Amino acid sequence: MPARRRASNTSCPSRGSNLPSHAETLAELLRGRGHRVTRQRTIVFDALRKGARAGKHLSAETVYERVRQQHPEIDRATIYRTLNFFCELGLVHQADLNGRHVFEPTGTHPHHHLLCARCGHTLVLNADALQDLARTLLRKTGFRLDARHLILPGVCAHCARAAEQTA
Repeated sequence: MPARRRASNTSCPSRGSNLPSHAETLAELLRGRGHRVTRQRTIVFDALRKGARAGKHLSAETVYERVRQQHPEIDRATIYRTLNFFCELGLVHQADLNGRHVFEPTGTHPHHHLLCARCGHTLVLNADALQDLARTLLRKTGFRLDARHLILPGVCAHCARAAEQTA
């Protein structure tokens, strides 16, 4: 069994959480915050958005590989700088899924991840599943849970069954 790393949210500072639905909206958001709209930024964001629509969380390397297929002139450093820039603006969320840094646009469907500590399998959990917990914490402690994107480690059903069979 491969070694497993702890899952963590490494959220970029968030200054907004609206997912642009097309390149014009991305342009509006960038210009509205005083930033230039570049071809590279649009291409990188489109790659992330396509990945999100397919239910994928993309690593910087995967974004690079996808972008490079159509735009070989865009180098790896541009991808990393652009992803970091999007994180700073709150347009992209970064997470560590089992030692793999992945990115996805913010404002997609709110969700969390259930990460198996044994096999590394990741399940998507609808954000509504934690609303009762957030309300209970607020009512009992006054604490406002920021549960926009969590990674919850545990053991998946397959690994739990396997452990029961060997016990």
